[in-house]
Amino acid sequence: MKPRRWRLIVYALLVLGFGVRLINLGGPELWFDEAASYFIARMTWPDILSYVSRAPFEHPPFYYLVLNPFLQTFGSTEWALRFPSVIFGALLLPALWRLGRQVSGPSLGLTTLAFAAVSPFLVTYSQEARMYSLLQLEGLAATWLLIRAAGSRRALPWAAYGAVVFAGLATHYFFAFLLPVHALVLYFQGARD
Repeated sequence: MKPRRWRLIVYALLVLGFGVRLINLGGPELWFDEAASYFIARMTWPDILSYVSRAPFEHPPFYYLVLNPFLQTFGSTEWALRFPSVIFGALLLPALWRLGRQVSGPSLGLTTLAFAAVSPFLVTYSQEARMYSLLQLEGLAATWLLIRAAGSRRALPWAAYGAVVFAGLATHYFFAFLLPVHALVLYFQGARD
C-alpha cells in the first residue's frame, strides 16, 4: 500500500477514535471515584499535595494537578471533568500506531490503531474522570522511550524515560509494576547484543 493511503487510513482511524470517545461524554452522572477526582482537583495545588499526602489510600497527585487548571478554565460539568481523559486516550492512539509501526512495520501499527480506536476497554477509560487513560499513555510513552534509550549512548533519551517514569509513578502506584517488565526488556536486549 502506498504511504499516502496509509496516512489517510491512519487519520481516519484517529478521527474515529476521538469521536467515539466523545459519544455521550457528559451524559452519565459522576460515579463515586469521579466525584473524588472532582473533590480533589478543585483544591489549590498546595492543598492537593497536602490532602494526598495525608490520605493513605488516595492515588498520587499528578492527575489531580493536571485536572485542576482544566477545571478552572472550562468549568466543572461532567463533560469538562471527563474531557482531559478523552485527550489522553486520543493521544494514546497515534502513540500506538507509531510504536506498532516501529516494532513490526505499518501493518502492525495500523492493526493496533484500528483495534484501539474502538476498543471498549480503552474507550471506557477515556471517558472517566480518573487517571487511567493518562496512566496508559504514560506507560506506552515510557516503553517507547525505553526502546529508544536502550539503543542510544546519549543521556537525553534516558532522562526523558526517567521523567515519564516519574510522572507515571506520580499518577498511580501500580505504574511500578511496569518497571520489572522494563528491566526484563533491557536484560533481553543486552543478551541479544
